[in-house]
Amino acid sequence: MENEDKIKKLTIFRMMEMVKDNIPNREMFVFPETGMRYTYDEFNKKVADVSRSLIAMGVGKSDHVGLWMDSIEEWYILFYACNKIGAISVPINTGSKSYEINIILKNFDIDYLFMTKGFDGNYPNHIKKIIPEMKTPNDEYPRLKKIISIGFEEDNCINYDDFIDKGSNVSIDEVNHYYNNTSSDDICIILPTSGTTGIPKGVELNNIQLIRNGFDIGERYKLNGFDKMLIQVPMFHCFGITLSMLAALTHCTTMCVISHFKASVAIKTIETEKITCMNGVPTMYRSILENDAFDTIDFSSLIKGIMAGSNCLPSLIEEVEEKIGMKIISVYGLSEASPGCTMSSVNDSKDIRTYTVGSSLPEIECKIIDPITSEECPIGVRGEFVVRGYNVMNGYYNDSGMTDRVIDSNGFLHTGDIALKRDDGTYEITGRIKDTIIRGGENIYPKEVEMIINQCPGVVDSCVFGVDDPIFDQEVAACVITDGDVIVDDIRSFMKEMGAKYKIPKYFVIVDEFIKNAAGKVRVAEMAKVYSKKIGINY
Repeated sequence: MENEDKIKKLTIFRMMEMVKDNIPNREMFVFPETGMRYTYDEFNKKVADVSRSLIAMGVGKSDHVGLWMDSIEEWYILFYACNKIGAISVPINTGSKSYEINIILKNFDIDYLFMTKGFDGNYPNHIKKIIPEMKTPNDEYPRLKKIISIGFEEDNCINYDDFIDKGSNVSIDEVNHYYNNTSSDDICIILPTSGTTGIPKGVELNNIQLIRNGFDIGERYKLNGFDKMLIQVPMFHCFGITLSMLAALTHCTTMCVISHFKASVAIKTIETEKITCMNGVPTMYRSILENDAFDTIDFSSLIKGIMAGSNCLPSLIEEVEEKIGMKIISVYGLSEASPGCTMSSVNDSKDIRTYTVGSSLPEIECKIIDPITSEECPIGVRGEFVVRGYNVMNGYYNDSGMTDRVIDSNGFLHTGDIALKRDDGTYEITGRIKDTIIRGGENIYPKEVEMIINQCPGVVDSCVFGVDDPIFDQEVAACVITDGDVIVDDIRSFMKEMGAKYKIPKYFVIVDEFIKNAAGKVRVAEMAKVYSKKIGINY
C-alpha cells in the first residue's frame, strides 16, 4: 500500500477518512443480520452525525465511553465517532454481569455508558443491581454522567434515538475543534483484560500502536481491496479490534460483521457474501465444521483465515484446511501488545502455519529468556516470551505498580508465556509460567501434555492442570472431551507410547464441554477448581 509511513501515523478515524477520500464508494461494512450496508462515504457521514451527538451530550477529549453491546453497527459507529473527537472507548465484555460492570465503571472511570439489552436480554437487570433505577450520577459512580440505552426504553436513561437528535444543533466548527486536537499518540482505548485470574486491568493503547499493528497483520495476511472479511469475533478484544477491523481498514477490505457468533449465521454469510477470509477462535471453526448445514454450503470463495485466541490444535488446523480448502495462519499476542507480536503468513509452509505462531512482526523485538536469570535462551530451549517495540502498551490505567511489574527497565513486556524459538526464526508457544506443573522436580507444561492427549484417536480436546500431591508436590490432571468411543485406559495406553511416563496425568475426567469466557478462551483456573473438587483433591 502506498504511503505506508503516513498510514502508521494516523488516528483510526483519519485512517478511515483517508480511505474514504480515495475510494468513497467501496463497501466498508456489511451487517447481514439487519441488511445494513455502508460504503466508506456513507459510514463517514454516519460517524459525523454521531460525533455531533457525543459533543452535544457533553463528551469531550479523553472522556471514557463504555461500549457494552454485541458487534452491532452502533458499536462501530460509536467507536469511530469517539476516536474522531478524541474520546477514549472502553469496550466491555458481553459476558459481564453486575460484579464485572461494577469494577469496570469504578476502576476505569466510565463517564458515559452505551448499552443494549444484551444477547441474553439481562444487561439492564445487571446494571440495576448496582445502580438502582439506573440513576446517574450517584455517590458510588461519581464520574458516570449518563447511561444511553440502545434498542430499549428505560427510565433515567437517554434513548439512543434521542441521543442522535441532540446533535442537530452542533456546528461543524465545534466538531473540528475536537477533531483538530486529536493526535496519533493519544490513548484511544482502554481495554479491560478478561479478569479470569483476578480484578480486570485496563490496557491503555494509542492510535499508533493499533494502526501499525493492524497494518502489519494485514500485510502478513495478504489482505487487499478485493477481500471480504467475515468478522465473527467479539469487539471487546484485540482479536476483533486489531486483527480484524484494523487489519481490514488499513487494506481497504470490506468487513461483513455478525453480531454474536452463531455457526448457522456464519456459514450462510460465507456463502451469500462470498467471504474470502475470516478470523476465529478454535471453537468457532469447530462449530462451523460440525454444523448440520456444512455439507450444503459453498465455501469456494474462502481463501484464508486466522485461528488464534486459544489452543490451536494442529489436527483442527489440518481438518479446516482440508474440508474448507482455505489456508490457516496464526498470530501470537496479548492485549498488552496491541496484540500482535508474531505471525505466520499465507505464503509460509504448512509446517510453519500449523505448528508455530510465525516470526516477529516488523520492528518488534521478541526474545526467549530464562525466567530466573533473564539470560536469553539458546535456539530450541524453552523460556519466557518477552517483547519490545511500538506495540507494547502505554501501561495499565491507574496502576503504575502493575505496569512496572510486567514491563522491565529495558522496555520488554514480560508475557508470562513459555515459548521456544526455532532455528528458522519462528516461535512455538508451549504454555504459561504460572501454569507450569512441577512434579517431583520435573517441569511439565500443560500445553505439551494436551498436544499429546489430543493426538489420541477419539479425543476431541483436553485441558490439563496441576493439583496438589503429598508425594510429588504436584500431579497432572486432565479434563478430556471425547467422541464417546474412547475410554481413559485407551488414552493412558496411547500416551505411554507417545511421551515420558511422568507426563501422563494421574487423574482423568471425561467432560462434555469446557468452561469458557465470552471470548471463547478456556477458563483453566475455574476448570481446575471445579474438577479437582469433583475428584476429591486440592487445586
